[in-house]
Amino acid sequence: MSYDLITSAEMLGAALRPLSRRLALGQPERFVRLLSSQAAISASLDSPLSIDVGAHALPHPRKKTAGEDAHFVSVNAISGTAALGVADGVGGAADSAWYSAILMANCEAVYTSSAAADPREVMEQAWANARSQHSLDGRSTACVVLLDAGVTPPKLRAANLGDSAFWVLRRRESGRLAVLFKSRLQSFSFNCPFQLGWLLGEELSSPADAETVELTLQPDDTLVLATDGLFDALHVLEILEMVGSGLRRGDTAEQLARALVETAVELSKDPLRSSPVVQAMAREGLVARAREAQDDVTVVVARVGPT
Repeated sequence: MSYDLITSAEMLGAALRPLSRRLALGQPERFVRLLSSQAAISASLDSPLSIDVGAHALPHPRKKTAGEDAHFVSVNAISGTAALGVADGVGGAADSAWYSAILMANCEAVYTSSAAADPREVMEQAWANARSQHSLDGRSTACVVLLDAGVTPPKLRAANLGDSAFWVLRRRESGRLAVLFKSRLQSFSFNCPFQLGWLLGEELSSPADAETVELTLQPDDTLVLATDGLFDALHVLEILEMVGSGLRRGDTAEQLARALVETAVELSKDPLRSSPVVQAMAREGLVARAREAQDDVTVVVARVGPT
């Protein structure tokens, strides 16, 4: 597997206008627990490098509920570590909103109680705990990322199952932001991702199917962890331009996450927009309608920097 820089951002200029205002934030919290659907918070670590973490989420524009996405962020300031996760409840399953939420709550509980250093182990224990709890028909993707800024160089370990994803962004020598690493999407077929949970009395996937990766990070690296609602709505260059512009302004991780979510939701409402998911549907020979790009959107951003 290659970790070379694989994509660079071209300046989009007026083609993309940030849709969210910058927020005036107070002092960052030291410890972050399970975040609700619209919570956003930043955290600093007492270590040679700091990690600024922020999260934001919005449901499908036409939904009257909180949606099926869930996420968690947990930071340990003493050890200089952090755990992040997102889950996307699979559509069509009655209990998917409950199931994705309980998976992320269990991941947070497993991580904080045991300080597990293996993201697949965190996912495995959270999945086992969810299996022991009542769920009629709940299924969900899951992605867990563990960051360790207490070691030199800092490390990222991740386990991803399904079509949520994380990207590691780094600046080239030219100053342009680029994608250092993209996690691989896992699916049985188009729009049918690997998923935890039950379908007609059978489990389609397990944490053993999750793809794992370990990366070495550098100061100023940026992690974008998100459900497929982000990547279905925004093109690669749009994400890179938004994050790059935000970094140049000095935006916090929370501001970056909020801008990505709000922009993805707003642009998904455009009936004439050729979004990534609309283009993917066309390639599959399906009727591609702009509203197909609308989905719950959850984004967690983490930035590594000097203290």
